[in-house]
Amino acid sequence: MVKQLSAENFVSKQAYDDAVNELSQARAELQIAQESLKQAEFEYKQSQADLNRRKIYSPFNGIVMQQYIYAGSMVGPTEGKNPIFKIAQTDQFKINAIVPLKYFRSIKKGQVVKIVPEPPFEKFSSTVKLDHVDQVIDASSGTFSAGATVILPKNN
Repeated sequence: MVKQLSAENFVSKQAYDDAVNELSQARAELQIAQESLKQAEFEYKQSQADLNRRKIYSPFNGIVMQQYIYAGSMVGPTEGKNPIFKIAQTDQFKINAIVPLKYFRSIKKGQVVKIVPEPPFEKFSSTVKLDHVDQVIDASSGTFSAGATVILPKNN
């Protein structure tokens, strides 16, 4: 538009040249800003990747029971095999029962049994399938061990 006004002598040659220079400068500034944006986006992605490499993931769901190393602690090559956290698995747990000898012949692996915890947890009674029954009797107590793994349903 300025070019057309200049051609029809509505604007001076100086005003036209100034407008052309301002347009060139604005385009150069836009290109610099776009390159700065690309650089910032690249640096952001690099920072996200660095952060993801520094996250620690548990191999299973659970809650942290104890923390051995804290954020900001210096860790050397000897600490590489030491635990960072003690985690309790919350989606499953093992039940181990000490059973009187009189039930030794009637309890078998794979059998479904009802478990009733002691108060105040009796409301958590359930039926479970035994995944192990010891074949060794403790002679001093007249008992043997049997147990099951209970897998809790999701959203519980």
